[in-house]
Amino acid sequence: MRKLIPFLVLILMLAAACSDDGKKYIAKVNGEGIDRPFFENEVSMSLKQAEQPGRPPLSEQQKYDYRKKIVDGLIERQLLLQQVKKNNITAKEEEINQRLENTKKSFPTAQDFQKALTDNGLTEATLRQRLQEQMTITQLIRTQVIEKIVISDQEMKDFYEKNKAYFNAPEQVKVSHVLIGCKEAKCAAASKAKLEGIRKDIVSKKITFADAAKKYSDCPSKDRGGDLNYIEHGQVVPEFEKIAFSAPVGQISPVFKTGYGFHILTVTDKKAAGQVPFEQVSVNIKEQLTNEKGGPAVKDYLDGLKKEAKIKNYLEPAPAVAAAPTPTPAPEPNAAPAPAAPGK
Repeated sequence: MRKLIPFLVLILMLAAACSDDGKKYIAKVNGEGIDRPFFENEVSMSLKQAEQPGRPPLSEQQKYDYRKKIVDGLIERQLLLQQVKKNNITAKEEEINQRLENTKKSFPTAQDFQKALTDNGLTEATLRQRLQEQMTITQLIRTQVIEKIVISDQEMKDFYEKNKAYFNAPEQVKVSHVLIGCKEAKCAAASKAKLEGIRKDIVSKKITFADAAKKYSDCPSKDRGGDLNYIEHGQVVPEFEKIAFSAPVGQISPVFKTGYGFHILTVTDKKAAGQVPFEQVSVNIKEQLTNEKGGPAVKDYLDGLKKEAKIKNYLEPAPAVAAAPTPTPAPEPNAAPAPAAPGK
């Protein structure tokens, strides 16, 4: 009996250690703990979004489902971060800073940014850390999963043949223009005369079309020398479309009017409607097929990491579902009445 006592003490000590771990951590992945307070904060933020005013309250089971989904996600995140470390993947400081700055700029004011941090239980430092982790995990997935996906030429050709309608291109013209803005009758004569003079200088080669657009045009395309790139039917106002699709390549159109003012344009290229050749879309097809295979490939990668890992999940069991009361069976038709109790 004496020999059993140390063994029982050891069992009790191990049980106590596991209990302490469960209080401190929500899970352990290959010996690394995921802090329970961090987990509870993630749950709190998720439930806060899910239980906004006007939405029906969540059941206990639904709340538990949120907890389970979050702990599963944190375990996967920890596995990926361990692989980031193993593969010596880092993010450049300037890239992290730029991502943080872009995040700040996505808010109307600095106060709105700070409020969003507070509402999500974050500080700027913790947000920066999360951005860094996100960037390194993205690099990991790209190098260890996405770049290893093989797309054969036959797969791409089969996709092209099965989706030919997707690769039908409409008629297109590549257009540059000069706009002298005028939306009122009182400026019409002067604006038209000004553009007529500009056109004359372009035709006589005193100035190039691109330079004239940069110097005189009231359209934002002036920064590109008036280049609007390729346009299709229905993308511009009818008056502009009519001139653009009828003008010969390389010629300067007459001055014409739209609701924006007065224009001249030149067509620099035309593409007839028809099937886009496979060679022109093969890169896009490869990207599409890689994206389609990417999701399952990432799942397989994570499943492999989980299989090799030592994972302890301390999430509490799901809430017990109360058993529905057993309904009293209805009496059978024409059944004899139950006998009265004695004394009745």
